[in-house]
Amino acid sequence: MLERKVVDKGSDPLLPSNCEPVVSPSMFREIMNDIPIRLSRIKFREEAKRLLFKYAEAARRLIESRSASPDSRKVVKWNVEDTFSWLRKDHSASKEDY
Repeated sequence: MLERKVVDKGSDPLLPSNCEPVVSPSMFREIMNDIPIRLSRIKFREEAKRLLFKYAEAARRLIESRSASPDSRKVVKWNVEDTFSWLRKDHSASKEDY
């Protein structure tokens, strides 16, 4: 909050409305720490499929454990279910498709 109060040029004291950069360095670190998988160069299609499954599962657990609006929960759950259904299909997707 203090970091945003110093750089915010907007009128709202609580919510940042006119900041540059949009995401503060501390917020960026917090977001990166919440990502459930390590970012690495993927070599095989099976590894990409496994990591995408783990990421979708972790996104579902993350949205359930945090306080979020019902609309946000719906969107995340729908995207997770879409991802799961796409992963369950037996298709010949390339590594880049994942």
